[in-house]
Amino acid sequence: MNHPVPDPIDEREWQAQEQAMRAARARAAGATGDGGYRAVAEAIVSTPLGAPPAGFAAAVPAELARRARRDRRIATLGFGLLAMAVLATSGAFSVPAWQALRAAVGGDASAWLSTIAGMAALSWACRQVLAMRAAGREDGSFG
Repeated sequence: MNHPVPDPIDEREWQAQEQAMRAARARAAGATGDGGYRAVAEAIVSTPLGAPPAGFAAAVPAELARRARRDRRIATLGFGLLAMAVLATSGAFSVPAWQALRAAVGGDASAWLSTIAGMAALSWACRQVLAMRAAGREDGSFG
């Protein structure tokens, strides 16, 4: 089994990086060192070390709840658009299928079958909406 050989450390590069860090920490104006290392070291040294802003712990859950409500609205809108697209598509392409069904079972039976199928679809859609509303009430996003 082959193990990768670690890259040897270039002592000059290491010393240039360390010198740039020391210069950045000391804020020495005339320190030597590679400009790239100096810029990185300045950025590291200049990062704020303070605490998070006031109200941060309360703001994060509030932002997450707001995004969840927005995502739920988008999902509901997408579900509605999908339902309309399915209805439009099924209406456009189902004429031959309905004609074959009518020929096979008769006109009255096909009307009852389409009524039953429509009621089953409507029942399923209502259950989905109620489930989404119940989930929204649990996290406080719907009233």
